Parts: sequence; structure tokens; C-alpha cells
Amino acid sequence: MRCRTIILVLIILIGLPLYIWAALTALSLIPGGWPIMAKAPFYLVAGILWAFFLPPLFRWSAKDPGSQFDPK
Repeated sequence: MRCRTIILVLIILIGLPLYIWAALTALSLIPGGWPIMAKAPFYLVAGILWAFFLPPLFRWSAKDPGSQFDPK
């Protein structure tokens, strides 16, 4: 297994739970009496935002320093 793959797995295994913890902490700052439709935008943004960080990480991990091929 390549070093970049190990780093990617560690980022996912450590970073994603940290992101979930941060999102839940931010959610706890919203008053509990709010209706679910008022909280829905937060759930939508927090649920999709993490996915924007993964493709660059996967592209970085797929690159081979000695290769001429650059994955797009």
C-alpha cells in the first residue's frame, strides 16, 4: 500500500468524525425549539459540504510521483 493511500485513509478515518463532531457542535448552538424546517438548511449544507473535500484528496492520492499520467 502506498504512503498516500495510508494518509488518505487516516484523513478519512480521523477527519470525517471530527467534521461530524463540529457539525453537531454547531447544531447545538441553534435553539432547540426551532421547527425542523428551520433547521433543514443547516442539515442540507452540513450533509453535502464534506463531499466537496473528498475528490481533491482522492485525486492527490491517485497521483504517482514517478508517472507521466495526471488523473483528472
